Amino acid sequence: LDKYALTSADLDGLVDQVRRISTVQIAVLIYRDDTRWKVSMRGKLDGADLSKVANEFGGGGHKLAAAFRTTEELSIVKSKLIERLAVELK
Repeated sequence: LDKYALTSADLDGLVDQVRRISTVQIAVLIYRDDTRWKVSMRGKLDGADLSKVANEFGGGGHKLAAAFRTTEELSIVKSKLIERLAVELK
């Protein structure tokens, strides 16, 4: 964002574009927003409930579109999220 002088508003819709790729089941966008990481998730699986995942991280949303913010270390967030989404994909 800094390199190209973008704001978070410039990212609107990006995660939705990734979800449109035919082989993508769940799209995740993680970016820095002030002092926190913002995590946006979009899915296209009937069995997956991303609102439950986001809720576990203190966020919310809908079954196929959810988000949360966190101040945790990025590597920890990614690891926990990948593990949790793997469960949701089963």
